[in-house]
Amino acid sequence: MVELRVEKTGIVHTSCGKISFESSALVENVLTVYNTLIKARPPSVKGQFLEKMSISSTMGPGVKININSIG
Repeated sequence: MVELRVEKTGIVHTSCGKISFESSALVENVLTVYNTLIKARPPSVKGQFLEKMSISSTMGPGVKININSIG
């Protein structure tokens, strides 16, 4: 189960893991979050649903994720 916190502006916050996780586990968790968001897409939404995606540590800078390389 993925817990999502959504702002009024559409920004989604969630946890994907801890720094101690293996890279493969973090990738799997990011893919799970992505797939959860795609499945939650309301049918009334037209066009591109996800515009940008980034990942960061709690207080670290964000690193952009290329959405086209995921799907």
